Amino acid sequence: ASAIWLAARDGVYRYDAAQGAAVPVRFAAPELGDGAREAQSAVEFPRGTLWIGYWNDGLARVDLASGQHHWYHPGDSASAALRATSIYTLAPADDRLYIASNRGLLVYRQACDCLRGLNLPSWDAIDGSGVIVQSLLALPVGVWAGLFGDGAVRFDRDDEAFHNQVRVAERSDRLAQSMVRALALDSERRLWIGSYGGGVQWVDAE
Repeated sequence: ASAIWLAARDGVYRYDAAQGAAVPVRFAAPELGDGAREAQSAVEFPRGTLWIGYWNDGLARVDLASGQHHWYHPGDSASAALRATSIYTLAPADDRLYIASNRGLLVYRQACDCLRGLNLPSWDAIDGSGVIVQSLLALPVGVWAGLFGDGAVRFDRDDEAFHNQVRVAERSDRLAQSMVRALALDSERRLWIGSYGGGVQWVDAE
């Protein structure tokens, strides 16, 4: 990326390390207060394109050179897979961007310039904001998603269908807590899982 991007309550800031200053990013978007709404996450993907996930205001894609933008929100024809207004975090991986929301997980694919939903069978039966994805770890083989109150799940890159679904209560090596807040991969291919009130655990990522 061309800079460090900071998501804040009054929009996104671009941090210039050379000058040691954070400059607010504004673009002509009346529906988003010219970008000054509360931002949860911001990432540059690919270079020159800024994605911003807002709290209760959907998702924006901004061309940094021209300032042109597209606002993804429920009800927009180009946002059919987006059922949420709050975006928690964004994670790029090669040719796609994973999007965590308060109503499930999405993937943006450059090949089709489209949003697609990644769903478990059990998620389709939940109405409202029952599936809250709080954390993401994007890898070449797919993505790990940490859920609020429902553990962690891995989606495979190739078929974009659920790769593994195991009920937490039926495992002897189960998670210490079902609210997964952080995910990270180390040099030994161990997946580290940080949870709310359950400490930190690790498992072989394969």
